[in-house]
Amino acid sequence: MKIYSNIELIEKYEPQNILNDIKEHFIINKSNLFDLFSKSSCPISNYKREKQLSFIESNEAEDHDLVEDVMNQLHDAIYFMSLSKKDRTLVTQRMRSFATEFTRSHFERIKNVQENRILELPYSSIEKDKYPLVLKEIDEVLKSIMSGLNIELNYWQDLPRASYLSGLQVSMGSFFEKLNKIGMNQKDQITLVQQLFSHFKVDWDEGARGNIKTSLQMPSLEILTSRKSFFDNPMGLDQNSTLSENNINELASTFYEYRVHLRRF
Repeated sequence: MKIYSNIELIEKYEPQNILNDIKEHFIINKSNLFDLFSKSSCPISNYKREKQLSFIESNEAEDHDLVEDVMNQLHDAIYFMSLSKKDRTLVTQRMRSFATEFTRSHFERIKNVQENRILELPYSSIEKDKYPLVLKEIDEVLKSIMSGLNIELNYWQDLPRASYLSGLQVSMGSFFEKLNKIGMNQKDQITLVQQLFSHFKVDWDEGARGNIKTSLQMPSLEILTSRKSFFDNPMGLDQNSTLSENNINELASTFYEYRVHLRRF
């Protein structure tokens, strides 16, 4: 099996082009989205601090921050809302294939190093426990990284087949989570999504209230929970690891960033 380099995979899938398009779409639509969320007819207006405490005080700055916060949760979703069903599916398939192959290539490269020990003497049968301490530490680091990469591979391989709703479901999880945190009721959440979809003319004819809840809202929150899985222990290490606490913390931090980047789709 050919093990592709990072550069080869990036050239094959060109993920940065998608990321650039996402960023551009959000910048272009940010002002428009802010105006939509600031209207009195928008359900968010029912949850603004200014309205809730109007008999005590008015705090326009906090209301502005609330709209900004909710809006920022749609950073990736605005891009998917602009695509046709077919293109949404193709983008999700492309980015998931990239993430899977990218993770697999890392796993296979490290596996190859582990199976062919570093500086192994070709005419000697030195036991592993007699290896120099620094090489044993390197081996332990590689084993820990492989454990984390294996978790990540399983995550990607267990994902259901991408559909035209997958991009919206993945990108709107934090949005629905935020709405729950500010106490927005179910009816208002569905109304808000309907306004969004109508405003951006989302290609989804089945976007009735019932379908939004069962086909978008609930899956989005479930996917968000799955995306966050193993973040407390990103490498799945047990208490028998001989790595120093500092090394474990540094590896865990690096894996956290790795996982956040790849699980974006």
